[in-house]
Amino acid sequence: MDLEDLHLIACEKEEHMFQDPKTGLFIMTAYYLGTIQKKCCGKGCLFCPFVHVNVEKKEKKQNKLTNINK
Repeated sequence: MDLEDLHLIACEKEEHMFQDPKTGLFIMTAYYLGTIQKKCCGKGCLFCPFVHVNVEKKEKKQNKLTNINK
């Protein structure tokens, strides 16, 4: 199962984060970022529902939610 599938499952369960099985790191979900945080923090979150509007160095960040470099 890939990262996007794990993210979708976590969002459907309304979870705030999930663990990346490859790295062991926890990743915040778009559900959490969109409903709890409610704005882009500017840190380049992997599944940012706000398309990294506050990220300064956008060329180095990839938004998995839209699967485009921003």
